[in-house]
This record gives sequence, C-alpha cells and structure tokens, in this order.
Amino acid sequence: MKTLKNLRERESQFCERLCLPAHNLGEVNVPTKEQLKELEANVQYLQKEQVSSLLFCAAQCLKVTCGYLSKYLLVLFTNLYNRAKKL
Repeated sequence: MKTLKNLRERESQFCERLCLPAHNLGEVNVPTKEQLKELEANVQYLQKEQVSSLLFCAAQCLKVTCGYLSKYLLVLFTNLYNRAKKL
C-alpha cells in the first residue's frame, strides 16, 4: 500500500506540473502487480516528460537570449565601425 500511495503522490505532482491527466486505475484498494507496473511506468514517463519539457524551455530561453545578444552586438560593432571610419 505504501508503494501505491507513493506512486500516486509522485504521479499527482508530475501531472499537476505538466497539466496532464493521471493514469486511471479505477477505484482500487489493492492493485494487482500489473496495475502497479502500469502506474510505475506512467510515473517514469511523466518524469521523462518533465525533464524533456524543462530542457526544451531552457533551449528556447537560450535561443532568445542569444538572439537578443547577437542583435545587440551587431549594433554595437556597427557603431564602433562607423566611429572608427570617422577617425
């Protein structure tokens, strides 16, 4: 029963963060080994999805940051070049 409770808690946390539905075991007090395996597999899937989602967001942030930085550097070097031409 501890295993079921632990898996349900972890699943609930992941589902809440990812806005995904929980695995439907139905109203079961004592799950079968197969049901526990399904729930365990779902928790592992959700954990991978969360990591994947975080990596995707980090990559997008980096892409945007680099894009802004590139534009800033382009303007900066253009201004420096124009000033150097005047000397």
